[in-house]
Amino acid sequence: GGRAFGDVRFKYTTSTDSGATWSKLTLPFITEQKGGVESQPINSAFRGPDGTIYFGSDAKAGDSILWASRDNGKSWYDTGGRTAGRHTTFVPLKDGRILGMGGKTTEIDGYMPKVYSSDWGKTWSKAVKTEFAALGGNQRPVILRLKSDRLFFASDFQYSLAQRQLIAKPGENGAWGEKETAPATIKERGSFVALSDDEGETWHIKKLELALPHESRQIPNIKRAGNPSDHDFGTIGYTAAAQGANGVIHLMTSMNHPGMHFEMNEAWILSGEKGEANQQWEGSRSVVQKHGEKYPDGRIKSTWSSRTGANGDFVRHGTETWYYPDRKKKYEVIYQDGKKMGKESFWLPSGVLLWSWEHRPDGTGTWTHYWPNGRKKIESGWRGFKAEGVATHWDQQGKVIRTVTFKDGALVD
Repeated sequence: GGRAFGDVRFKYTTSTDSGATWSKLTLPFITEQKGGVESQPINSAFRGPDGTIYFGSDAKAGDSILWASRDNGKSWYDTGGRTAGRHTTFVPLKDGRILGMGGKTTEIDGYMPKVYSSDWGKTWSKAVKTEFAALGGNQRPVILRLKSDRLFFASDFQYSLAQRQLIAKPGENGAWGEKETAPATIKERGSFVALSDDEGETWHIKKLELALPHESRQIPNIKRAGNPSDHDFGTIGYTAAAQGANGVIHLMTSMNHPGMHFEMNEAWILSGEKGEANQQWEGSRSVVQKHGEKYPDGRIKSTWSSRTGANGDFVRHGTETWYYPDRKKKYEVIYQDGKKMGKESFWLPSGVLLWSWEHRPDGTGTWTHYWPNGRKKIESGWRGFKAEGVATHWDQQGKVIRTVTFKDGALVD
């Protein structure tokens, strides 16, 4: 997908090994389209009781659709209905209906709308307002069915500048004008996660204290003509979520600097804990265990080791190595209690070193890219996930062709 990138409704790829490898991008064979759509998939995908695959995508203006496939992706059709929000996030309910939350550019008295479908997306109910704030530019909620059967939901407490401008009426102030960012009943600001035990009728809400502001508030001189933020409240931007086999919920954010990956469980959401909890990995509760994976012909594909961290988490510990089918080394890194330390390298199938990292204990590092002749191509300094200091670019003969300076991830000269 991708808005304004032609008439291809979406592209898709599949994996049979939990994401280690992926098929080539495939263009869909669409058998039926019943209305306007935009090439912009959302963050919900699921199967119906009969095995039909469904996933959400933007339609036109302030609504979304469900695409569906009855033959595992060989062909696709437009289910026909349209929701009450752009970027609607979907989840099947126990009673056979589908719940669609939000997502943005529409509102009811400043609140996010929700809709239901009883016929797998052919039609949708009249929108009713939720207890959550409407969303706007650079925002998208996510909803997920957990293994416990609870519903998980994540969003922002406030709408963006763009949504406030849509709601505001010329000459009017108060709830929908000036600096207000949410309906009067919503007092919190920032981002949140929530759990529901009654299929989305009521929610237990937990603020994400560590959510970062929009990138336009953090990157100096950033030029974003679309939807910059005019406040410093946290946002999860265009977000996505998944639950691991061990029950841990993973929430990915965007529109931050940098984007964030939250890990949490239901007990933490229901607790009174603020900020991080039980994050201490260093130390060990178990001996180091060796792991490996082989290609179908028996050749070694990868080797790595792990142990249980001080907080009970599974952490990688020791050397991890990946090989090409011909036994040439592909990738290697050293972990210390879940953190990369020392050298990290990636080689092309030809054996040429493409890039390498030097990870230091203080959280800083140096990332170096190489030309095919082995000379340095680009070298940059990093602190955590942000570029820091001078970055240098050489030509293939070793001549410096450009240097730039970063501070806290932003280009300063």
